[in-house]
Amino acid sequence: MRPKLYFLKSRTFYAILVAFLILAGLTNLHLTMLAKNFVVDETGAFRTTSAGYGDIPLHLTQISKFAFDKLDNLNEPIYYGEKLHYPFILNLISGLFLRLTHAWRFSVMFPAMALALGNIILLFVLYRKLIKNYIIAALAVCLFMLGTGFGGYTLVKDAINKGQSWSEFTQNLQDKSLSTITRWDAKYPQQNIGFGAPMSLVFLHQRPFLLGLFGLLVLLLLLLKALEAKHGKKYLIWTGLIFGALPLMHTHTFVVAVVVVGSGILLALLKPYRYHLKKLLIIAGIGVIVALPQIFFLVDFSQTLTADAHFVNFRLGWMSEPTIGSVQFVNGQRDVFSLAFIKFLWINFGVILPVFLVILAGAVVFRKRLIGLSRSKNTFLLYFSMISGLFLLLVVQLVRLQPWDYDTNKLLVYYQLFAAGIVMYFLWGLYEKFKIVGTVVITIFFAVAISSGVIDELPRYMIPYDRLPVIFDTNAQQLSKLILQTIPEDQLILTGTSHLNPVSSLAGRGTLAGYPGWLWTRGIDYGPREAEIKVFYANPSRYSLILQKYPIEYILLDYQVTNDYGAVLEVFQQNFTEIFHAGQYSLFKL
Repeated sequence: MRPKLYFLKSRTFYAILVAFLILAGLTNLHLTMLAKNFVVDETGAFRTTSAGYGDIPLHLTQISKFAFDKLDNLNEPIYYGEKLHYPFILNLISGLFLRLTHAWRFSVMFPAMALALGNIILLFVLYRKLIKNYIIAALAVCLFMLGTGFGGYTLVKDAINKGQSWSEFTQNLQDKSLSTITRWDAKYPQQNIGFGAPMSLVFLHQRPFLLGLFGLLVLLLLLLKALEAKHGKKYLIWTGLIFGALPLMHTHTFVVAVVVVGSGILLALLKPYRYHLKKLLIIAGIGVIVALPQIFFLVDFSQTLTADAHFVNFRLGWMSEPTIGSVQFVNGQRDVFSLAFIKFLWINFGVILPVFLVILAGAVVFRKRLIGLSRSKNTFLLYFSMISGLFLLLVVQLVRLQPWDYDTNKLLVYYQLFAAGIVMYFLWGLYEKFKIVGTVVITIFFAVAISSGVIDELPRYMIPYDRLPVIFDTNAQQLSKLILQTIPEDQLILTGTSHLNPVSSLAGRGTLAGYPGWLWTRGIDYGPREAEIKVFYANPSRYSLILQKYPIEYILLDYQVTNDYGAVLEVFQQNFTEIFHAGQYSLFKL
């Protein structure tokens, strides 16, 4: 029989085919939902998903800044006088595309979709190095992207109680844009949800995360190459350079890389793996040297390491302190060793966490007698993955990295990257030893682990383009064109603090104070400036203190300043020269 024909009839061919179909389905799901993140409809209006309603306008501020402003201007577009403290590389790439093509949707979406596709491919390659089975490696990718806790089961329970059919259930999800992770008002013993399937949690609207994941996956694959004895210095150098380049890609991913490389160094201190120590130290040294200038640029240490820091505070238990969506304890007694906190973790992380912890315990107690370890030719990779996942989980339980503790879930996404690979590796080992039992266990585990995540994707996947919320209509675009064509870049336009601000999101111009939600999560003390803005819009005058304090040349009125601040259009028309009016927008020149 010819070799090619034999391969087509072999088990390997069918395994590759099934793995390809699994990944193709996952890719279709991911790219379809990602494509709805930024849509230009037939009227020219910009639309996005409900989940991206707050995030996409933020990223547009950077994209339009890099497209329409000087490239050496690295000031913060959402807070006048600040420099950028946000990983901006992906938005810089989109901005350069927009500068060259003037095509909004292509410029915003093409880099993101290319990275999403690349990430799925690299995830599969990485898991294949750990799991020598095509189908199980493909399932591990799905487990990472879709695995989550039990947030969707409340929706299913409600649907059953109401007697809804499957079509009614899915239609209800779509009509109400229901999510499995926004039960902030849940009380113990029901508990809150703060962690969802990574695909919808971060890999749709949090653009820098796509580049961060890509960078980490390249780092891990290069690291494995560099640790092989037959490879020389070039892999060490490239691994160190990718490690060092991560801060501007995605700062949280750089923190993850520090934990991961540190885990490898700790593991290499053990005698069986000590021959890896020198290489890991070289990689770490190169990475730190390259990363330090970026860190000093991106991080405001007065907001991170001082006694009054808004970032990097130690506390015991993720979301255990009072905040939006925090753990609900019994009688207010905050104890992370209580059933209330354990249930919070169970509701959030589902079956993946306990299975991962059981495998870790088994690896410590039984060592090579544990299924999978006895047949592994690369125990360093196994232990490295286990320790990296464990340390990332522990870091999140000990350190709050942002003003809103919920945002620390970015590190938990990477915990799941390692946990998914380890769990599927050992379930594969169970299957290899006990075919029927292994098949049943994998099927049940996988279905339970991803079902809530799939429920979370359904409304995002099914919603038609014409039902996506409009974030900027044609009036907003007319205003931005006027600004770009007639107003010099160094002249400040006073606006309200709405996140839907065409001045910053479409024209790329800096604002005195942007949306408070964005400023709070960066630790910026925006309160005094926001108060000044409110006072001016309520009582405008050419002699107002705010006009003397800042170089303001223009003033914008929109729905937010009229509804929230009490601004009156007629009063502004009497005091200032109106140079533009369309829809809700009126622009005045001093």
